[in-house]
Amino acid sequence: MGVAAAVRIAWMLALPSKAMSVDLNDWHRVAEGLQLGMNPYARHALTWPPFWMEIIYLCLHFSNRFGLDLFSCIRCVLILADLAVLAGIFFLLRMLDSRARHGTLLLLGYCLNPLLVLLTVQHANFDAFPEFWIVLMLICLIRFRRERQEIDYLLAALCLGMGGFSKTFPLMLWPLLAPGARKLSWRARLLAAALAVGPTALALAPLYVISPDAVSHDVIHYRSFGQHFGLLGLLTLLHAAPAETPYATAFTYIFLAMLTILASRLWKHDFTNDSDLVLLASMILLSAFLLGSGYGPQYWFWVTPLLLIVYQQYRKLRVVLFIAGIVIIGTNIYEYAIIRALGQFWISWHPSSQQLKDYAEKVLYSDPARALLQLPMTLASLAVLAAGIVTLIRGGKKEKF
Repeated sequence: MGVAAAVRIAWMLALPSKAMSVDLNDWHRVAEGLQLGMNPYARHALTWPPFWMEIIYLCLHFSNRFGLDLFSCIRCVLILADLAVLAGIFFLLRMLDSRARHGTLLLLGYCLNPLLVLLTVQHANFDAFPEFWIVLMLICLIRFRRERQEIDYLLAALCLGMGGFSKTFPLMLWPLLAPGARKLSWRARLLAAALAVGPTALALAPLYVISPDAVSHDVIHYRSFGQHFGLLGLLTLLHAAPAETPYATAFTYIFLAMLTILASRLWKHDFTNDSDLVLLASMILLSAFLLGSGYGPQYWFWVTPLLLIVYQQYRKLRVVLFIAGIVIIGTNIYEYAIIRALGQFWISWHPSSQQLKDYAEKVLYSDPARALLQLPMTLASLAVLAAGIVTLIRGGKKEKF
């Protein structure tokens, strides 16, 4: 953890002051609004439950109280969350295989991973918080599989709920609560459902009363858009990309139906191995932004920590994961170096490079050009998704999954 902290702090200190992502500037705008007593949701500044707003509020008061830079406070909090995920991943790896040594994997795949450093420090992405709850949920579910204690199942449901409170994407993993649930009492299942949806619902309820239109549009019905990565990226290159809003609506219903079918299957048949929980979780999250209506580089924090565990547990997937990892990391380094919305650290270091600025502004902000740039990353991600699904199906057939 010391190496991970040192690398992230070093990058924070090395970054030029102008190398700030759009998200980090948004956090500053939210802080200014909070200082003036304004509702960020009414200003359409946030698209999640209020957890992150509360963190920004604490960072704002801490920075004012001690005279510190707000951006540095936010980045330090995000680094701590990043380290908490690292600790959770280490514990989960030890839980799955106590005999194996995981130091090299975590050092190279997490501590020194440029993608995770860029997401945490330069992007100021806070997906480490919900990822932490996802890792805890998986730990609790594995304990439930092994010991069949209701308390572990309820804790897993609570972790899912807290993940949803942090940011709504962990709620996609609700089918993971299905295996073994039918053996629990109806009271335990009812309480688990309340724990899974309660934190998000209770957090949004008062905000909805104050700003119903904003919360409904920006949080409940929020969909990300972008036709340059994944399935939509391929369709863009083929000049066959559909309209974004209808596609987002159709995908939402199809994805929800597929999750329901998966949950009904898992209700009757448990996983083959404990590690299948991690593999399935990573495939659900990966498919959401690979096949869905939008993409942002911060989504890689959803799956990267989990895929490290998959790499360690599934030897047959190591080649495809390694190649995909190189492609994904390389593409993101390039984009974070020159794209303004991501902080463009290289251009901030070399502001006189006008030709590179023009390329970044005029070419990379068009969907076809960006789709072409991200094509290798799209193909690598599709290969990982296909290999992961095949592995799950083959493992399931052995146990009539």
